[in-house]
Amino acid sequence: MKSSLNNITLAIVCGKESMVKQIKQELQSKYGITNFVDISSDSGGRTNTKKVKAKLRRCDFVCVIPSYVGHGITNIIYKLNRANSFDGKLLKIQGGKGKTAILRQIIDRASLAA
Repeated sequence: MKSSLNNITLAIVCGKESMVKQIKQELQSKYGITNFVDISSDSGGRTNTKKVKAKLRRCDFVCVIPSYVGHGITNIIYKLNRANSFDGKLLKIQGGKGKTAILRQIIDRASLAA
C-alpha cells in the first residue's frame, strides 16, 4: 500500500489547520505521501473558484472533510467535480471527526482508487 500511494498528489480541504497538519504528518511518515495542495478560503472567508480549479487540476485525490470546512468551499469543489473540471478522485470523508477515522478513510479510499 505504501508504495502505491507515495507518488500521489493530495488536496486536503479542511478548515481546521491543526487537523490538516496532523493528517499530513501521518501521511508523510507512514505512507510516504509528500505532495499536498492547500485549498482554503482567501482572507475574509471568500474563495476564488478559478484559483481552486487551477489547484485541483494537479491533484490525484481531493479529500473534503465537510465536518471541518464551510459550505462555500465545499460547494465550489462539488460543482467543479460535477463539471469534470479536475481529473482527480473526490474523497468525501463521511462522519469522521477524529484524526484516526479521517486517515483511515483517506488511505482506504485512495488505495482502492490508485
